[in-house]
Amino acid sequence: MSVPGVSLPRLLVCVAVAALVFMAACGDDSGSSGEGKSSRESDVYAAIVVAVAADEPHDEETKPVVYVSPFPNDKPIPLDVQVSVVDAVVDDAVVRFVDKDEQAINKNSDNQAVIDDGVLLRVGPVPEQGTTVTVPAELYHDENTIMPTEYKVTEGPDGWVATQQSTASG
Repeated sequence: MSVPGVSLPRLLVCVAVAALVFMAACGDDSGSSGEGKSSRESDVYAAIVVAVAADEPHDEETKPVVYVSPFPNDKPIPLDVQVSVVDAVVDDAVVRFVDKDEQAINKNSDNQAVIDDGVLLRVGPVPEQGTTVTVPAELYHDENTIMPTEYKVTEGPDGWVATQQSTASG
């Protein structure tokens, strides 16, 4: 089996990480491991990715491509959170986490567009408390289409749901 655009070693690493995360999730439920924070982060980020994907133009046969990175001066998004987000949104989007924006941008295009006609979603940190949180974000399509925004993410009976709150021209 091959996955377009993904090398076999990278796919194997992702599968191994997913297995480790799964095993950790099945471990001790004492609450002292910090899993709640990671789960909360991944749930909130997944809700934002779903909202972004829903707004991206795409045909029925393909899923929108969403590259995700933290804002440049923020901490990296933990690997277990990344794996959980990818798993949670598999039916809605193709998600690729990047450490640097340059990994998502086609430097050879005239307007430095995102690779694969995707969008680069830069996100801020998830607040640690509250059933409704606001997460700063920025959507980058190309050097002329950069949109600072915020997402209001609310926990409901069926999980977290994100709505875009504000936009401004970049």
